[in-house]
This record gives sequence, C-alpha cells and structure tokens, in this order.
Amino acid sequence: MSYKNNIMSVAIAILLASTTLSAAKAGDAEDIKRLAGAEVSLSAAVTLAEEKQNGKAVEAELDEEKGVVVYDVKVVKDNTFYDVQVDARNGDILKVEEDKN
Repeated sequence: MSYKNNIMSVAIAILLASTTLSAAKAGDAEDIKRLAGAEVSLSAAVTLAEEKQNGKAVEAELDEEKGVVVYDVKVVKDNTFYDVQVDARNGDILKVEEDKN
C-alpha cells in the first residue's frame, strides 16, 4: 500500500473513532437527562425485576419509552431470558415478556 493510502486509512479511522465518541457522549447526556426524572435507583429496579420473575438480572439499562423513563432489565430464570420494564418514577413493573433474541 502506498504512503498516500496509509494516510487516508488512518484519517478514516480517526474520523470513525471521533464519530463514535460523539455518539457515546450524546447517549451519556440523554441518560443524565433521564436520571433527573428517576426516583428509583438502578439497583432498586434490578431488585424489583428479579423479585417479579424470581430470577437473576444479567443486564440493565436506563431508557425512555413513550415519554416515560424506564429501566429495561434482562432477567434469566430456568434458562429463559425475560425483558422486565420498570418505571423509573415509581418502581411499577410495566411489562414482562420473554426475550426472543
């Protein structure tokens, strides 16, 4: 590969890395905004989801659905994964469904 092609490859890699970093920072800003409306902590949401399904949480994230701040918690029980949605304002379980992925 020529020197010019090497420089072009490095430039493209830097551009892609900076775009990814910008997207990550934007996602972090959204999470901080969502946290302002959350009365329930992440750990409390995980506990609520585990108790609801009588299983163990393996993943959790803060999200927003239809204008409502929620925690999406993935819980495993008997080798089956469930997506449990917990309202971040009050801890209500909004939805439980088997994870088909």
